[in-house]
Amino acid sequence: MPNGGRSSFSLTSPGWLAAVTLNAYTPIAALQAITLTTDRIYMGGLFQQAGAHYRHNLAVFSRPVQPLVQLDLRASLGGVQQEAGLLSDALRAQNLLPRQEPYTGLGIPQHLFGGGEEADVPVFAVADSTAVVDWVLVELRAADDPAEVLATRNGLLRRDGRVVDVDGRSALTFPLIAGAYHVVLQHRNHLGAMTAAPVGLSSVITTVDLRVDPGYGTEGQQSVSGTNALWPGDATGDGLVKYAGAGNDRDAVLLRLGGASPTSIIGGVYDEHDINLDGTIRYTGANNDRDIILQTIGGAVPTAVRVGQVP
Repeated sequence: MPNGGRSSFSLTSPGWLAAVTLNAYTPIAALQAITLTTDRIYMGGLFQQAGAHYRHNLAVFSRPVQPLVQLDLRASLGGVQQEAGLLSDALRAQNLLPRQEPYTGLGIPQHLFGGGEEADVPVFAVADSTAVVDWVLVELRAADDPAEVLATRNGLLRRDGRVVDVDGRSALTFPLIAGAYHVVLQHRNHLGAMTAAPVGLSSVITTVDLRVDPGYGTEGQQSVSGTNALWPGDATGDGLVKYAGAGNDRDAVLLRLGGASPTSIIGGVYDEHDINLDGTIRYTGANNDRDIILQTIGGAVPTAVRVGQVP
């Protein structure tokens, strides 16, 4: 900082230091510039030192170091084909995964610096059991009010079921104090799932496995060969899976194909209408996306609706 010494600035915004001693100058005129970053405020202006000397200077206010909780989350997606117990990484293998998380662009609110995460460049080159399947959104919610989102983090779901940070291996971190939180996993075309009860989290990495957690609500996840997985088929992103009626997901898939020819195919896409995440949108034939929607609502009554259980 220029012109060392001490100062007597004060700042009262929540979460910031209430007062900082910076240099021997006190402001005597309107500040000329204010620049904000996620953890700093820079202020420039005209300051007065004892003895009536005037100088331009720069003041810096810092946000205190935030406590962190660490989460090692495990989960599965019901719409994704499995190979020897591992989720398919077809999107990654076709170079279709975006480097930046997609959820901000879909209009999903982010909290406490969540949003805009970018995967490290080498991550999508990994092709073994730790290869990336897709981006997911993880939320920590209040223990006493599961509808209140406290923090979000966009992570990468791997073939082995682990949800990791953008480096492809680290646990997710959230700027919250140690305590009990509901853990929620959201995906762009699956119904979200939440832990049945709040989970204690701290700076020590805690493992939460949604594949064995009964989940919040009634049938909050589907069972795939004895493993819990998020319900697939929410192509419209409204928290419901519908095969018929207004706003249904089946029609959304057909309309994405042009609406006229159900045998049309769109390949090589990263798209919410690609329910099974194989990089191709199909309405009929092998590996089509429409059948998954019907299976999610029960397979027998096309007017049934699967309602997401995350409040």
